[in-house]
Amino acid sequence: MLGSSRPASVLLTTVLLALVGALLPASYAGAAVGTATVRGTVLATGGAPLAGVKIDLYERSGPDATWVSVATTSTDVDGDYVLSDVEPGTYRVGFDDLTGTYVDEYWSNWGTIEESDDLEVSAGESVENVSAVLAPPYVPIGIRGAITGSVGGLRSTDRVKVTAYQLADGAWAPSDFIWTSFDGTYRLNLKAGTYRIGFTEEKAQLVPEFWDDAATVELASDIAVEEDTVSPGHDAVLTPVAPVAPPAQTPVAPPAQTPVVAPAAPASPPLALTNETKPTISGKAVVGKRLRVARGDWVAATRVSFTYQWLADGRRIKHATGVRLKVTKDLVGKRLKVRVTARTADATVVVTTARTPKVAA
Repeated sequence: MLGSSRPASVLLTTVLLALVGALLPASYAGAAVGTATVRGTVLATGGAPLAGVKIDLYERSGPDATWVSVATTSTDVDGDYVLSDVEPGTYRVGFDDLTGTYVDEYWSNWGTIEESDDLEVSAGESVENVSAVLAPPYVPIGIRGAITGSVGGLRSTDRVKVTAYQLADGAWAPSDFIWTSFDGTYRLNLKAGTYRIGFTEEKAQLVPEFWDDAATVELASDIAVEEDTVSPGHDAVLTPVAPVAPPAQTPVAPPAQTPVVAPAAPASPPLALTNETKPTISGKAVVGKRLRVARGDWVAATRVSFTYQWLADGRRIKHATGVRLKVTKDLVGKRLKVRVTARTADATVVVTTARTPKVAA
């Protein structure tokens, strides 16, 4: 055939392969150059598929290593989603119900992106079952409504007891309470009725008050809680307790010819961010196990953010920047620790944990 010695079947096969390659969709072409695919399903508690849930793929970015969304998609009517053309790397995944019917979460089953698990993606890989089950906001059986709000003026270690009062026999009596979370917010689940609420800091270092800016429960404002509703915006800002003035002292006449003493250097201002209890590592340093770091206790005048870096024999472990670490074979014989960096708007403090025993196989 025009001077070729190849059989007709070989030529036909060559032509067919060329045609198939030309017709392959772009997604297959992407996989060929080293990208990956991430798949999963989002269900409601009880197993019903959730459509329209926003899926975000996050990657660390910038000098502060902030988690930034680098890809997004939504679930279909079956609750399924696909993220294509994902570059190799370390990611975290968020699930956001835009209707507000279900509580958002991060993979796998965490409330914040800082706590969530790393998703390692390799070139050409298809990562399956990156899934979530979303639950509705928690309302206990027999509880019909809620009061929500936040408390300002707190340090990172402060906790405030939020107490609900109801009128009983002509007097306001405590009926329920809850402690504020780390960021000062609270949600107090209550039966339908009329309440007043008070705010008390557990160390008695802040002046207690009642909503809305009242000194006593008798002067506080009523809050009506209705069935199946949330009454938001019941906030407070607590102020420090005024220091007790020292007793007045009778002035003493200075002795004659008192030598002049140079004034003492002014005291340094208190740090805007301090660590009271060092971070610690929990878990067994054994291959296949997971270790976790607790960030310790901190005192700050403003909100604190934290980043983490795991170290092996003092050397940085690549991509090990979460609160958990899965111990791998390459760490055998090494001692691990974590460098915890705390930041506020005007201060940065770095603290390192104690070392673990040598990693065992």
